Amino acid sequence: MTELILSLSKAVAVLQTIPASAWTALMGSLLTLAGVLVANRHSRHQLRVQLEHDAAERRKQRTVELRRTVYLSAAEEMVKANAVVGRIPTTAFGNANIAQELIPFFAAMMKLQMVGEPKTALLANGLASSYGEALGSAIARALPISEVVSAIDLKTERYEVVQVEIQRLLAAMNALSESGVDDKQRLDALNQAFTLNMQLAAEIEVERTALRERHTELMVDATRRVAPIAGTLAMEFLPLFVEIRRELDLGGNVDDFRAMLDSQVARMDSMVDQVRDAVEAHGLNIDSDSRSSAQPAKAD
Repeated sequence: MTELILSLSKAVAVLQTIPASAWTALMGSLLTLAGVLVANRHSRHQLRVQLEHDAAERRKQRTVELRRTVYLSAAEEMVKANAVVGRIPTTAFGNANIAQELIPFFAAMMKLQMVGEPKTALLANGLASSYGEALGSAIARALPISEVVSAIDLKTERYEVVQVEIQRLLAAMNALSESGVDDKQRLDALNQAFTLNMQLAAEIEVERTALRERHTELMVDATRRVAPIAGTLAMEFLPLFVEIRRELDLGGNVDDFRAMLDSQVARMDSMVDQVRDAVEAHGLNIDSDSRSSAQPAKAD
């Protein structure tokens, strides 16, 4: 115990020999070190916050770029899908698979649902369903046209066969005449066959002309009926269009876009009516119940 007291006394004596200026320098060094430690800690915190912010910004930028790529591709496929639906009345279904042509559109809608925000994904899903329903409806309206086209093709094939036979009979009669052989029986047979085939060709041409007129009537009627489908799809696309622009921070007023679509649909309706009136002016008949407004129901 005595030794401990002596040691402490010696230590105190040593400390008392240190000048006050040395204590001041030591305290200053300690304060400087503490300041450095605090500054380093703050810098590390700031760096961590900055790195986290930069990482979040990079993720956001990657998301925006991915969405922009997907959304622009989806917009392109929507235009193509509208074109497919619009030309259904002129499609020969025996030589084309309309549903196959819309696969890229449905794939684009699926991608959009994967990368878009929840509201955008729901709107894309609803639009894809609407296109599927529109496809079925448009095909159902256009099937009679395809049947008439098939009938015209059959009549044309038969007409061409008869024309070949007529040309053969003419050649045979010319050969018989030039040969100088007096074969009245054969000549009468050739004349009779020629007359019958000419009558048959005339009958086929009358039937084919009637089918062509019916084809024109059905085409105009189907176009008149398909036009509202395209307009309705455009209106259903409007909320998705606005939501996509919002996600891409492009802005836009939904009322302005709706007014633009209303104007486009009205112009399309007017154009179809003009075509219909021109067809009727040539004596062709279009079902009276098809002259209804092509204006689609407006989407909310």
